[in-house]
Amino acid sequence: MLARCKAGEEIRNVEGLRCDKSGRVFPTLITLSLLTDEEGMPTAIASIVQGITELKRAEEEFKKHQEHLEELVEERSAKLRISNEQLGQEIVERKQAEKHIRRIYSVLSALRNVNQLITREKDSERLIQQACELLVEHRNWDAACILLLADANGTSFQQQAQASRIRLLPLWTR
Repeated sequence: MLARCKAGEEIRNVEGLRCDKSGRVFPTLITLSLLTDEEGMPTAIASIVQGITELKRAEEEFKKHQEHLEELVEERSAKLRISNEQLGQEIVERKQAEKHIRRIYSVLSALRNVNQLITREKDSERLIQQACELLVEHRNWDAACILLLADANGTSFQQQAQASRIRLLPLWTR
């Protein structure tokens, strides 16, 4: 450093170590400047040595706090990732449950409509035909078919009805 200073370079804030009278080593900042006379000839080197023990302690403390904060951020980020994954799974499960509830509600609505139809329609052919139409309409089915093979008294007969959005072939012929 002295050679550079003698060559005219100003040396600023170079970290170094010094010993005090008791032999204790401590960190310093050193600044060196070349002093010249009126003709510009070097006469001396001025040095400023500043003890930076407290600054070094503060830097070390800052570094520890920074590392601790980075650990906290990483821990929190990991917890947030887990929470986001769980929330994503819950969203999927809720959407599936909502879809299932809509299907059940649709079935119940169709059954309610058919039940109301049963209470007001007395003709069995019109009853099963209208029931098929209700099921196709309310359940959004492509087709519905109802077969009656026996009446309430056990008398054997065959009766059918169907409703569809598509063309169906007859189930059987009488």
